[in-house]
Amino acid sequence: MIPKKFEDIDEKAVQSLIENSQPENKTLDYKKEIPLGTDDDKKEFLADIVSFSNTSGGDLVIGLAEKRDKEGKKTGQPEFFGLPEDLNEDFEIQRLSNVITSGIQPKVTQFKIRFIKWSNGKKVGIIRIDQSLSSPHMVTYKMRPAFFVRNSVGKQPLDVHEIQNAFLGNEHLTEKIRNFRTERIGKILANETPTRLSNSRCILLQLYPIKAVMNSIQLDIKKIENRTTPIQAMHTSSYNNRYNLEGWLSYSSGTESHSYLQVFRNGPIETVESSLLNEHEKIGYAIPYITVEGELIKSLDSFFKLL
Repeated sequence: MIPKKFEDIDEKAVQSLIENSQPENKTLDYKKEIPLGTDDDKKEFLADIVSFSNTSGGDLVIGLAEKRDKEGKKTGQPEFFGLPEDLNEDFEIQRLSNVITSGIQPKVTQFKIRFIKWSNGKKVGIIRIDQSLSSPHMVTYKMRPAFFVRNSVGKQPLDVHEIQNAFLGNEHLTEKIRNFRTERIGKILANETPTRLSNSRCILLQLYPIKAVMNSIQLDIKKIENRTTPIQAMHTSSYNNRYNLEGWLSYSSGTESHSYLQVFRNGPIETVESSLLNEHEKIGYAIPYITVEGELIKSLDSFFKLL
């Protein structure tokens, strides 16, 4: 995969693949031209998309192809060919998208397509496919359904036992999220929170990043500590930060906190607020929905800035 945000990929980023003789691998594939000419081309293209979705995601670069030696064998080194200057980008994006969404089951939806103009006037296409939570996906376009995954040398089909394991693995991911949520709610109800809360009734917001679900990751907590814009818990103006066993904690100041934000080392983020519901109950009127909504939106925004 090209080590840049999708929107930031430019000629220089693609050129570096050529300069560094970057071969196709588990997260990278090349196509000399838009692969929609024949039914066989479309099947091959869909197999690539499915293999990325079922594994770790990746980039498909259109306009590059692996060089071949005198015997016609691939050398692993990419070569620039480019797409025509007068390419109708909107038309091709729509055409590629239609093939992807109609030729795969379950539908693959987590992909992006764009074209980059080269300095010589030609263009290069980039399709970024994210790892899917709905895997395993299969190619269904004019063929017997087939499942594919990727490894270091490219895509490969799955046999019956591997397909069964893929389905079981997907169920495990769902169960992993459910167990995390159940465990955390249980700890909050039992007052086993990272900092003592001032009230028992609270608002809970959790974010479990897909990458944390799919893979075992470890966040760099040091980067969170050194952020120029400090993180803080929901509905909090005065707060403290510290390390704890789970990762990084931000909590409202005072003898008892009314709010905290916990960043777990393996990816999930959780914030709990216990004053909003109780304050309005004491006053005798219902909490305005817009207040809760606004606090949730602000918390989500801070979550995404951490990722």
